[in-house]
Amino acid sequence: MVLNDELRATHEASHAVTKFSFGIPVSELAINETGGYCASPDRWEQSFNFRDLAKQEALMQRAIVSCSGRYGMKLLRGSKPDCGWKVSDDRRQALEACMKYCDGDEISASHLLSYAMRQAELLIAKNTEKIQRLTLALIDRTKLSGAEIAQLLNGAKAA
Repeated sequence: MVLNDELRATHEASHAVTKFSFGIPVSELAINETGGYCASPDRWEQSFNFRDLAKQEALMQRAIVSCSGRYGMKLLRGSKPDCGWKVSDDRRQALEACMKYCDGDEISASHLLSYAMRQAELLIAKNTEKIQRLTLALIDRTKLSGAEIAQLLNGAKAA
């Protein structure tokens, strides 16, 4: 069946091209009657462009941070997280970071924004006590220094 061979070959070739684009060596590529494989050496050293990786990580963190206020509001208000989210500066900043991360591809950026929103939601849920601690201190003083924030986040009361 030529079609099945073509499908299997395209599938495995796609793995090989993707590995290659990430700097992962391919030692062998094959198809057979039941499938195929794209093998890499058992041991290999992947070379990284650490500057690009750091830039991508910074963009992802920026997107997650931009989404976090939305979920802080959800924490406070219960199940009403929107609060003008679709037209907010936070969403604009998050989407901008995602667009840069995805080289301008809107579909990928939309998916990445969903991922950033979920990560923000999980971080907020995990850090509820710290958020409440900072919230109370901020209501009390209206302004906190970096040192006071660090002190509060490390579990001590700010002076």
